This record gives sequence, C-alpha cells and structure tokens, in this order.
Amino acid sequence: MKQLLTGAFLVFLVNGYSQTELRGVTFGIGTGFSRVSNTIYDYSLSPDTTNSLKLQALNKNRFVISSVISIKFGKLGVEKGNNKSQLTNLNKKNDAGSKTEYKPAKPWNRLAFNIGLNLLEVNSENFSFNKSIDGGMGLGVFMNEFTQIAFFVDLIRVRQLRDHIVGSYENKPIPNGKENYNALDVNDDKLFYGKTFTGFSLKVIFSIGNKKESEDSN
Repeated sequence: MKQLLTGAFLVFLVNGYSQTELRGVTFGIGTGFSRVSNTIYDYSLSPDTTNSLKLQALNKNRFVISSVISIKFGKLGVEKGNNKSQLTNLNKKNDAGSKTEYKPAKPWNRLAFNIGLNLLEVNSENFSFNKSIDGGMGLGVFMNEFTQIAFFVDLIRVRQLRDHIVGSYENKPIPNGKENYNALDVNDDKLFYGKTFTGFSLKVIFSIGNKKESEDSN
C-alpha cells in the first residue's frame, strides 16, 4: 500500500509539473538489473530442538522495476524555420515536399538526471514488492524522445540481524531470558536493525506523457 500511495504521489507531482514551465521533467517506468555491493543475509533457526541460528547469503543480483522522475538537460532536436524552435523526435521524418530542417541534438542534450524508486524486486530466492523507500539517482542517455538507458547508484535498506548477535550466536541458539528464541521476528528491534546497502543498476526507462514545448517557449 505504501508503494501504491508513493507511486500515485509521483504521478500527481509530475503531472503538476507538466502544467508549469518545468517541461523538462517527465515521469517514467524503469526496468533492469541491480547488484548490491555487500552481502545481504536471510536468517533462520534450525528445525531441531537446538534452534541454532543459520545464515544464508542472498544473491547480490536482482531484477527491479522502478518509478522514475527524469530531468532533461536539453532538447533532443530543434526544428529550424520561422525563427522558432520546438522539441522534436530524432526519428521523425519530414513530410513529402517539406523543406523543414531538423538539427540533431548535441550529445549533452541527450542526458537526463534520474531519481528512481524501486517498486518490485526479483532475485533467485524471492519475488517481492519493495516495502521500504529504496531507490537511487543516476544519469541517463535518451535514445529517442521516450526511451533512455540509465545507470543508477542505489541505496537499499534491509532489516538484518545485529552484528554482535551474528558474531556470538551463529550456529548456536540465541538466548531469550531463561529460554532460547524459537522464531525470529524482523520487527524485533532487540535482534534486527535497518541496514543500508549500496548498489548499482542499469535500467531502460520509458517516459510517460512527455509534453513537447510550445513554439513560443524560446
């Protein structure tokens, strides 16, 4: 539910921007592969009577789907004529008999700054909707008016067992008063805390509802 509300807010925010002068801001969906720099662990207790702590390292690679806000650095191309210019698709062709000229975008005009929020994560161990505010920032290159390839530096927050508990009780039972734990609850702050991991991702971003600049914008 948190992610649905956050996604709805982003859509509202960007739609609001599209009605103002910030026409270089667009909303999109990104999909690609992400890799976490450090190892994330899954924890369990052995099924026998000892309830010993067991650690399983999770796969560092995952497939992600993200909502993305993109801020364009410039226009993808300009139409020359009548002393006016407007945003054009690089792949657009002139109509038969037209004398309109299109000036290709300069390399830096293809760039965009992106802010991503991960909505869905899939790796070899599980398939899950993101339950925390994970995402990152990155630089993208527009291949055409609606599609870009982007590289992100990500921040991912995951509940992990506290280091002193892992160091003291791996392959041993974890004491809980006069008894031992027979189950682990990630919401138990005595055992777990939110640990931040860094990562990197490469995504294809599809922009939604790009708004072309009006002819009198320049």
